[in-house]
Amino acid sequence: MTNFVRDALMALGRLKAAVNDRTGGIAPFFALLLVPLLGSLGAAIDYGAAVGVRDRMQEALDIAVLEGARVAKGGAGTDTVRGKAETSFDQNIVGVGLTDITRSFTPSSGLVAGVATATQDTSFIGILGIETIDIQVTAQAAYSGSGPCIYIMAATASQALLMNGGAHVTAKGCEVHVHSTGNPAAMFNSNTTLDTAKTCIKSTKITKNGGTQTNLSTGCAAAANPYAGTIPAPSSATCTYNGTNYNGGTITLWPGVYCGGINFNGTSDITLQPGTYVIKNGDWNVNGGKMRGDGVTIYYAGTAKIQFNSGMDIDLKAPTSGTYKDILFAENEANSLSSLVFNSSIRERFQGIMHLPRRNVTFNAKSDVQGEKFVLVVNTLILNTVTWSLSPMSGGGGGDGVYLAH
Repeated sequence: MTNFVRDALMALGRLKAAVNDRTGGIAPFFALLLVPLLGSLGAAIDYGAAVGVRDRMQEALDIAVLEGARVAKGGAGTDTVRGKAETSFDQNIVGVGLTDITRSFTPSSGLVAGVATATQDTSFIGILGIETIDIQVTAQAAYSGSGPCIYIMAATASQALLMNGGAHVTAKGCEVHVHSTGNPAAMFNSNTTLDTAKTCIKSTKITKNGGTQTNLSTGCAAAANPYAGTIPAPSSATCTYNGTNYNGGTITLWPGVYCGGINFNGTSDITLQPGTYVIKNGDWNVNGGKMRGDGVTIYYAGTAKIQFNSGMDIDLKAPTSGTYKDILFAENEANSLSSLVFNSSIRERFQGIMHLPRRNVTFNAKSDVQGEKFVLVVNTLILNTVTWSLSPMSGGGGGDGVYLAH
């Protein structure tokens, strides 16, 4: 107990004794004058404590509806869903010090709704006849048969998602989640298509200048990035290869730390052998030709990047096992914000997770992404004249399609 709280309790105790003292004198009179003042002090303390308890209840209820939604998505019956949510709530509310706690959960099509109530005893304002404070919280978790394929993480950016004329994305088994609360957080221009299982935009402000958007929701709770903090940084202290130039032809590269950049001039046929490629202190500028890699992870140690230009034909697949299982592109999450542009590609077939939350990414002119087991995590995303057909990761990749909806 802090000195402030202890002193307040002592003051209120003396006040109560003075108010009850009818023996005369002016002390009771002044005590009565102090009732509103100390009552306000007590109210501030008691209601402040209630707010903290309410936050704990909200957290427990959020976790409970999410757990219920996960088993509901797996096909569990109503009683099982309700039981899972109740057990989760009870486990997470232990030690909060509440009385008369009630909780109820209602599974329905695509949602698990929950409500919890409790009564908290007051410490100070009982002298005013207020002995308890009622608390109530609510939460909903949504679930679907799909998982996110695209996460756009910028918190406040205007046009965090921008689709310009000729951009067509078909992802019937995927979701798109935009975290921005900007105005507008997304802009859809004419001759665009975004055909998804769900597109969730946290902001209520978007601009629609035409085009088609299916299953679009605004003001919803965008799913958190499930990969944040989970991808270990490969060692990059020692450079394996230093800057060089290639002038076309057949090129084979091996895993390692590439420093100083590479220029691929002319039309090159590039093969990346399986393993991890760390790009540091210099870009790869790839100007036409092909790039193939099966079982590769490309890691940006800083703001360096691969810049694809001039009609590239790209086919890259992430490892299927090991430390970087399913990770195709990743970066140091402490990187400064920077831009990454995919220019004028003939084909871009990416299989794996492109975890680039510190990049403002643009796909330009004739980007034809055929994504099998594909997830894209970026800061912002601009799509210009692209044709994408996306499928979600299997085996739980790309999130689980369960998220808070309250």
